[in-house]
This record gives sequence, C-alpha cells and structure tokens, in this order.
Amino acid sequence: MSLEDEFADLESKLFEIPEAKFVQLVKFLEDRLEKSGESVPLRMLLEKMRPRMAQVRPHRRNTTQRQLCRPFEELLFNTRSQIQVEGRIPRAAVEPIYGLFEDDVDKAQIAAWNGELAELPIEDAKSDVIGSKVWAQGAFSLRSVLVTSQRDRTSRGELLQRLGGEHVFKALNDVVEILEIADIVQSMRRQLPARPIQTVSTAVTKVIGEHMDRATKFAPRKAEILLLVAPWAASSGPGRSWRRWRSWRPTRRRRSIRTSPISPCGRW
Repeated sequence: MSLEDEFADLESKLFEIPEAKFVQLVKFLEDRLEKSGESVPLRMLLEKMRPRMAQVRPHRRNTTQRQLCRPFEELLFNTRSQIQVEGRIPRAAVEPIYGLFEDDVDKAQIAAWNGELAELPIEDAKSDVIGSKVWAQGAFSLRSVLVTSQRDRTSRGELLQRLGGEHVFKALNDVVEILEIADIVQSMRRQLPARPIQTVSTAVTKVIGEHMDRATKFAPRKAEILLLVAPWAASSGPGRSWRRWRSWRPTRRRRSIRTSPISPCGRW
C-alpha cells in the first residue's frame, strides 16, 4: 500500500481534533521535520493537514510584503537554526529582506500598492498584476544590494550585520533568483493541478517543460530553480525536484541543461 493510500482518510479525521491540540501537533511535526531533514512521510502528513491549518490560522492581509513572498512562500519554514537547509528559506529571513526592499522603493509606491491590495484576495488575477510589478521591483532592488555587497569586505560585512547572519544572506540570494522568474513561477502554478502532484500526466509534463523553456531563456540555471518551487515539493522535498523531473521528462528534451552533482541549483 502506498503512502498516499495510507493517508487517504486522514484529512477528514483531522477536523475532529480539538483546535489547541491540532496546533500543538502541527508544531511538533514541523519540529520533527526540521530535525530529521528530508522525510517524505512527514511532508505528506503535513500536506494533508493544510486544509485544517488554513482554518485555524488567522486571515492573512494582502500586502506588498505578502505579494513579494508569494513566489517562494512554499519554501519558507520555521527554524531557530542558522544552518542553511537545502531548497528551503527560513521564515525569519523575510523581515530583514523586506526591509532592504522597502529602503530601495519609493514609500508612496508601496503605500499605493498596499491600498490596492487591501481590497483584493491574495490569490486573484488583479493581485497578480500588482504582484508582477512587486516581483520585478524586488528582483531589481535586491539584486542591486547583492552586487553592491560584492564590491569589498566592508560592504558585505555591513549587509551581513543588517541581515543577521550568513544564513539570511544565503536566503537573500535564493529569493533574488526566484523573484527574477516570479512571473514564470506563478504562471506554472496556475496551470498545474493542486499540490502535491503525485501522478504526472502528459499535460502536466508539457506545462512544466514549457515553463522550463521560458526560464532557460532567462538563464540556463533558472530551469532548475523553477523546479524548486514546483507543486510536488511537499511530497518529495525541494531538494529532489530536479532528479524527479529528470525521471519524468521525455529523454529528448532539455539535454543541454547541466546539473550540479551537489544540489539542484548548485548553490542551495
């Protein structure tokens, strides 16, 4: 029996657990996942818990910060550790990274975006239009910060101090890489089935392949980065996305893309 079959009836039973106990259970499982590293059963269990998690969590306001995070939000995880986890972004990195974004963008523009977004659902076509502008601005502004930090040790040291450590600096690099293809990421998500994808049809393969082609036109490495935010990440783990795609894709496609023997992006 597959893990999917074993968890088939679990989703409805989760709604029978008292809310306080359910919140404790989620925290316990997230802590276990962090300590154990890659665990397919734990990821699948947490995925089954998502509908109930959405109910017990407070309503999330639609803001510029929220939109900036949308392309990489599924990679966010709670952790107190400063050790970088492959294919994941610590949630604590969001505030300092957004602070860099705020410093570089006109305050009136951010206020205008916030005003428009406040009247819209987070997952909405009009939100996507505004989000696209936020992602483009974020990619430009944050990439500029990284370029400046490479000038000398002093610049890099000042940035590290502001961010709170090397682990957030690495997260900043990851965020920029994703924001630069955020429109492609969101387009792929809209066209794919709900996550996590367990069975990959020809139609799913076609959608992923087409978006990988678009990402590759931006830069060859971007195709691999795109896979890190693919909808199967919850079941297989972001770090396995590239290998999993290679096992699905037609052998005649994308032979020119080079992979790193260390990690899907060669840098996570």
